Formats: sequence, structure tokens, C-alpha cells
Amino acid sequence: MKKIFSLDPTYFQVVFFSIIIIFSLGLIEIYMGYVVSLSIFYLLPISFTAWWKDKNTGIAIAFLSAIVWLIADFIVIHENTPQLILLINSILRLSFFIFVVVLITSLKNALEREQQLARKDFLTNTWNRLAFYEILEIENERALRYNHALTLVYLDLDNFKEVNDLHGHEKGDKLLIIVTKTISSLIRKTDSLARLGGDEFAVLLPETHNDSALKLLQRIQKELLRAMHAEKWGVTFSIGIVTFAGRRYSISAMIKEVDDLMYSVKKSGKNNIKQKIVDQWTSL
Repeated sequence: MKKIFSLDPTYFQVVFFSIIIIFSLGLIEIYMGYVVSLSIFYLLPISFTAWWKDKNTGIAIAFLSAIVWLIADFIVIHENTPQLILLINSILRLSFFIFVVVLITSLKNALEREQQLARKDFLTNTWNRLAFYEILEIENERALRYNHALTLVYLDLDNFKEVNDLHGHEKGDKLLIIVTKTISSLIRKTDSLARLGGDEFAVLLPETHNDSALKLLQRIQKELLRAMHAEKWGVTFSIGIVTFAGRRYSISAMIKEVDDLMYSVKKSGKNNIKQKIVDQWTSL
């Protein structure tokens, strides 16, 4: 969560426009008196800030709105009106404003959680297929824009079905989690790991050339095999690595290229790594 005094430029834009609206409402109330009630309009900057920024900022704007409204009341209302009544009204307004802030931020957080869950694999908490393809499309465009290499990896678990059949799905789930944790511990934060389904994983390595990708995957395979040996599981790993560079590639062509390479490993004996470079001279 961002702090109230975040240096994010968009933060100041949201807060600035909210403050302008609040003070404008206060001035209009002073000018119009009680001819027109503008109470509902104070919710606009409060709701806007709570949704686009965070709860703390929303509460700060709620306090400011209540203060401006109170000042307008002091100026407009007849001097015989008890000040205590004005203060009580102000406290009630502030309470309502804060309630609105909490309601809006709770709704926003719930929607964000739902969106995140829809993009995550439930068991391993990695990206799912849909989310991974979206990330791949974004990174593919970025690689083309900055003329960077982009490496896509498919990794299949050999003999995974036997673990499920012999030891049960609970052990199979444990195996998938171990695989996820092992790979995650070795890749960068800028890399992306996804479980595409069943026993198949994908890794996206932005700005990574073929030599670096091969060294990384050799290390990953070594650590994965060590983890499987420790659990006495006869699972090995067939890995396809394709590095794309030099021109635009369709997502479907990229996926087919690395998928075919990974399955060629399985057909040729499993538990191996094959690598390919696709550039402007390679036809897909």
C-alpha cells in the first residue's frame, strides 16, 4: 500500500483534483447558503481517491471534506445556531465518509483478489495458462521494441503419472509444489513461471540469450533431479528452450516452436534439454 506522501506523480494528480473539488464545493455552499444542498457531491472526490489510490488517502480526503463542510456551516448558518450541533453534524458526516472509504477500498481489494485468483494456478500459486500467454504477449512486444532476446522454456515432468498412481494425488501435489519452489528459487523476479496444466510448466526469460538460458536450465534440472532423488521419486524432466530474437513472432508460433522441441526430447529418451535459436533467418 502506498503511503499518503508517496512521490508517485499520479498520486499528487488525484489528490490535487480532489482538493480542488472539495474547496470548490465549500465556496459554492458559502455563496449559495442553504438554497442548494451539495452534500452528495463531497462523495465524488472521496470515492474517486479511495478507488484510485488507497484507504489512507481516502480517509485523509474524507477528513478534509468534513472540515471544509464544517467551515462552510460556521460561515453560512445563523449565529444563534448552537456550535455543538454543527460539531455533531460534522462528526456524523465524517463517520459516513469514512464508512464509504472503507466500503469502496474493501470492494476494490476483493475484486483485485478475484482477478488475481483467476490468473493463478490454485495448487502451485504460479501463473496459469491464460495469464502466462498474456505476459508472453507483453514481453514479446517489449523484446521487439528494444531489440532484446526473449527465451521461452517448456518443462515436462517425465513419469509423473506413476507417482500419482503409486503414491496417490497428495504426493503428486507435493511433487508439483516442490518443482514450483525449486524453479522459483533459481529464476529472477523479472522471469515468469507458469503451470500450464497437469505436469507441464513454462518459464519466460526476458532479455536472456541462449547461453545464459541453457546454463540456468541445466542448473534447474540438476536441482530438480536432486529434489526428486531425495523423495525417492523416479521423475525426470524433459526441457525445451527456444530463444527468439530479431523480429516479430506470433504467440501461437512461439508456443508451437517450444512445445514441439520439448516433445522431441520426450520422444528421444526423456530427461534431457534441447535448445533452439529462432531469429530473422529462421522460418516458422
